[in-house]
Amino acid sequence: MTLKTFIGKYPLRIFHQLLQIYWFLFRPKKMGAKVVVICNDNILLVKHTFNPSYWTLPGGGVKRGEEPINAARRELKEEIGRNVDNLEFLRIVHNKSQYKEDTIYTYYTKFEDKNIIKDDLEILEARWFPVNQLPEVDPVLRTTLLYAIKYARKSA
Repeated sequence: MTLKTFIGKYPLRIFHQLLQIYWFLFRPKKMGAKVVVICNDNILLVKHTFNPSYWTLPGGGVKRGEEPINAARRELKEEIGRNVDNLEFLRIVHNKSQYKEDTIYTYYTKFEDKNIIKDDLEILEARWFPVNQLPEVDPVLRTTLLYAIKYARKSA
């Protein structure tokens, strides 16, 4: 682990814990964008450094004035180092976990190769999982993944 990664990673975790206190007190409404990335019957999942306890999709918050699809593109570039133009809208997910009300725009893209450049400051781990061997994930994400797998097979 480099010094930059060490210095950046742990303040992010502390900041995330402080955000959870804020969310508990004020119950904000937030908007996010996530992307289901599929390559040869494998799905890319990540663990963020600020909350490394579970696997999730690459993505993050939508900035003020930003369109969700542009946020999804930006997050893929930031987190896995890939520029992506071919995003297809999948679904909107509403989530009220962690004391905030999230509206998450979910997109789908297909990669021809598994090459990624993980941002060590934000992403603790990135891994390709075979679609029939997915790790334990929350029920909302599992529903989204199953929907994306069906969508990918129909559009193939």
